[in-house]
Amino acid sequence: MTAQPTEPTTATTTRDLRCQAVQILARLLSEDLPEITWQVYEVSRFLDLYTGRPQDHEVLNGHADSQQAVRAWADYLGTSVSLRHGDTPQASAVIDGVGVRVWCAPEHRDDLAEGQV
Repeated sequence: MTAQPTEPTTATTTRDLRCQAVQILARLLSEDLPEITWQVYEVSRFLDLYTGRPQDHEVLNGHADSQQAVRAWADYLGTSVSLRHGDTPQASAVIDGVGVRVWCAPEHRDDLAEGQV
């Protein structure tokens, strides 16, 4: 199953965007996926003032303890795993106008030989 984004709603304030992110998080937590630790970030007023809210701005950040978990979330989100900064596995998507990123630390990669990180 993949995440089914709907038409983005217009969050008028940073608080509205965070509330929307929490509603999305509640839906994500109801899925049968590997457990990860979530953080809800605030969109900085500076960013909003000068650029508007970019669709890919990360508001929901999930830290996984394995690359396998990142792959499972990537499948659900309908995206692929990429390497952030060349070594950090991540999956990113936009759901209802909220940027979601799931990642794991480089030492949890399972595609490298031991000690290669």
